[in-house]
Amino acid sequence: MKQKRLKTALASLLVLSMFFSAHSIAFAAESEDVTASTEQTNDTTPSTSVPDKTDVTKETDSTGNSDTIANDGNETTESHNESITPATDDAESVVTPLTANAITGNCGATENDHVTWTLEQNNEDNNNPTYTLTISGNGAIADYTTNAGNASATQPWKSYKNDITKIVIENDVSRIGNFAFNGLTSVSSLSISKSVTEIGTWSIDVSGINEFQVESGNPSFKLIDGVLFSADGTTLIAYPCGKEEVATYTVPDGTETISNGAFTGCKIKELTFSDSVINVGTWMFGSNSTIEAVHFGTGIQSIGQGVFNGTASLKTVTFPEKVSDLSISIQAFQGTGITELTLPSGVKEVGSQAFKNCKSLKTLNFLGSSAGLTMGAQTFQNNTSLKSVILPEGISGIATQGFATCPSLTEVSFRGSSNNLVIGGQAFSGCSGLSSITLPEGIKEIGGSAFSGLSNLTEVNFPQTVSAEGLQIDNAAFSNTGLTSLSLPMNVTSLGASCFNGCTQLSTIEWAAPAKNATINSYVFLGSNQVKRLVIPEGVVKLDSQAIGQMSGLKYIKLPSTLSTLNQFSLHVLRSLEVLDMSAVTTCENFSKTAGTQEYQWLNASPKIIYLSNTDMEKAVANRKYNASIAVVNGGTFPEDTDFTTDHLATPTKANYKFLGWYENADCTGTPATTLKTNQTYYAGWEAKAASTISFNDNFVLNMTYNGSEYTVDTDNYTVTGDQRVVTFAYQIKNENGEWTDIPSAPVSAGEYRVKAIVKANDTYASAETDWKEFSILKADPTYEVPTGLTAMAGQVLKDVTLPNGFTWQDDADTTSVGNAGTNTFKVTYTPEDTDNYNVVKDIEITLTVSLKAEVINAAPVITANDKTLTVGDTFDAKADVTAKDAEDGDLTQKIEVINNTVDTSKAGSYEVTYKVTDSQGASVTKTITVTVKAKDTLKPTPDRKNNPSGPSTDKNKNSKASQTAKTTSNHVKTGDTTNVTFWVLLTFLSCGLFVLIIGTKKKNAIKK
Repeated sequence: MKQKRLKTALASLLVLSMFFSAHSIAFAAESEDVTASTEQTNDTTPSTSVPDKTDVTKETDSTGNSDTIANDGNETTESHNESITPATDDAESVVTPLTANAITGNCGATENDHVTWTLEQNNEDNNNPTYTLTISGNGAIADYTTNAGNASATQPWKSYKNDITKIVIENDVSRIGNFAFNGLTSVSSLSISKSVTEIGTWSIDVSGINEFQVESGNPSFKLIDGVLFSADGTTLIAYPCGKEEVATYTVPDGTETISNGAFTGCKIKELTFSDSVINVGTWMFGSNSTIEAVHFGTGIQSIGQGVFNGTASLKTVTFPEKVSDLSISIQAFQGTGITELTLPSGVKEVGSQAFKNCKSLKTLNFLGSSAGLTMGAQTFQNNTSLKSVILPEGISGIATQGFATCPSLTEVSFRGSSNNLVIGGQAFSGCSGLSSITLPEGIKEIGGSAFSGLSNLTEVNFPQTVSAEGLQIDNAAFSNTGLTSLSLPMNVTSLGASCFNGCTQLSTIEWAAPAKNATINSYVFLGSNQVKRLVIPEGVVKLDSQAIGQMSGLKYIKLPSTLSTLNQFSLHVLRSLEVLDMSAVTTCENFSKTAGTQEYQWLNASPKIIYLSNTDMEKAVANRKYNASIAVVNGGTFPEDTDFTTDHLATPTKANYKFLGWYENADCTGTPATTLKTNQTYYAGWEAKAASTISFNDNFVLNMTYNGSEYTVDTDNYTVTGDQRVVTFAYQIKNENGEWTDIPSAPVSAGEYRVKAIVKANDTYASAETDWKEFSILKADPTYEVPTGLTAMAGQVLKDVTLPNGFTWQDDADTTSVGNAGTNTFKVTYTPEDTDNYNVVKDIEITLTVSLKAEVINAAPVITANDKTLTVGDTFDAKADVTAKDAEDGDLTQKIEVINNTVDTSKAGSYEVTYKVTDSQGASVTKTITVTVKAKDTLKPTPDRKNNPSGPSTDKNKNSKASQTAKTTSNHVKTGDTTNVTFWVLLTFLSCGLFVLIIGTKKKNAIKK
């Protein structure tokens, strides 16, 4: 019995030991889970102290700011400036110690902008770390003045410009400052929060970025196909240029502005700007871009500075045929690989060096007209392959060295007249292949040395009409060229010093009169030794020192009546001069100075004959003892075709006088001289011709009506006294300002005119002319046929009735009804094609036959929409699968309106949606559908523990809640949930007890046996 009890006690003790052991294990395991969870939570708490045993070193940048770097073995803590106190509201940059791999400082724009920056290392390679730059806080980022790579840069993160790979702008930051991230070439990702409303100038370096992120809800910015735009889509801010090479990109329609540097370093091959693009910013592409073709749209007005500068890969640039006031800024396409360039009509400005050093460019073609176009200095300089240039009508300026050093250039032409064109200094210097050029009408100035040194330039064609202000030819403009002949136009204002100096092949010079108060400066034709005859035209007022000098072949020179000033040696070293014709000069400053006064010795030559206008001029010349024959014409002049020789005096003419001969005495008495003597003065003798008259008859009716024929004056309309000589007529027309201007022949067209009759002199009678007599050519009445057979429908207006060409309704055609059925009368106006010569005829009555309007049955449109069934939480699009059609208008789906919509998918129920559509005739129809929203099925399926062992568990949820409580509660005893463990221990206990009982029973039975 005792032995039995002992066995029972031992068994019980064994079972209890197993129970408590299992319970302890369960508790320990649960406690370990709670501890681990608590430690994980504590790991996210920011460090509040600098690590112990820190080795501190300081690096100071060029701006005086310093970065403090703390080293504790393998980890680094860095902050802008030296302070390691917590961040304050002060705008000065301070350190906020973070985790061991974070760097931070302040970067607010003002003391009121509490913005901080933080660098956090991305990788674990401390030898080659990369960072994420995070901007946080409240307010605007400061503005900076230059690229972060510049020595004078002040961005606090500039020391890490090559290591920052990601930038994150957090919420409440409102503005990215100028140049803030410019120069951070390794950045591949930029995230912009919804609070950012402004991005400053040059603030983003796009060269390495392959991804932009804009937070949903940002009111100022958005992404279109990954490209950063303003929210309204009008401004393209930045293209992700770090992306792999893209064949083509088209700027979307609606974009108006491309920001500065938006495509810097991009790998696009072909770029197309939509017609909406107006402005393209500066330096948009970098020299490392792969761009090959660029196409501009019709809206382009401004191309910024250096936009494609240095992009040697760029071969093709196209524009539409016409634009409006396009400005191409300086250096825009400098150094590109363009081979052919066609610029549109409507270009306003091409900036300095815009196409300089485009050494593959062969042809330049401006289309049409570009009124007021100016081209800056060196615009096309050093384009060594350029062969042909066509410049537009209306051009105003080609600045200094505009086409300098283009040795292959052989053709320069203008499409039409210019707008006061100024060709700048050295504009075509170095264009050694140029042999001829035709200058446009309206030209105003040719700058110094513009064509100097072009030895192959043999022909320059000046226009007949220059600027209203005249034409100025500046110093050395055509010096040392190969010109063989020269024909200067009227209204030249100045010939600059040496402007044709060194033109040794020049043999003829013609200068149309009049000049415009012109001055001939020094050495103008120096070295033109083949020129034998020179006529200075009327309008030239001054000859500067040595103006006409060192022309060794010059034999004849004529000076004009307008000449008022001669300077020292104005006519200088003319070794072959034979005849000096001053017969038109009546007075001249410095002309009459006494002999021997070197300062006023205007003639340094020895002509054989000097023709003078009067005896006062003769006395001044005689005092100088020029050893020449002097002939005083006494008011006479010489015809243009006069042949001047040195063996006899030429024959002058004088209006209404007969020339009697040359006399050796001033009274012109005795016998005219027959031989020519040196140092002898001769005087022209004149006899007045008999007077004659011409006048219009009193019965002369001048006015006439236009008939397409020239205006004529019959012989019975005027009377001449004297013999019967040829009568000619001069005509003038009155312009819109009331001014009279000459016309070359009798008028034909309608207008206001005046006429004068002229009878020329002959050997006996003097010339005579009438006064001006005004007359008009009146407009004629046109012939036309009154429109007939016009019909209309009741309810129409006059504009619905088509009239023949030239006729218009006098009543308001848009609002005037055709009237009731029957015949109605209206008035029309007839306008002939030639309104200059024919009258416009008004108040022409026409008859309009009006019929009753046929009744038109307009079918109502049809809406197709079906009832729908949804489940709570579904998305509902009211217009999905709803269509509308109309028999007359066709598909009206786009015009469907939702006039009632009560659907709420958050609650079960029955709802209605009502649609409406209206056709072009005003017929409307509505349709209502029912939308049923059903509740979700909340009955959960019974988990199959065999097949789904990880299904929902109530105990697990309880454990989760208990664990959460353990994480958030301190100093609280934590116990595990032992329900499952106890169950298994009790089962073990019962099994062991049963086992002991069975063994005991077996032994008892064995003893009994």
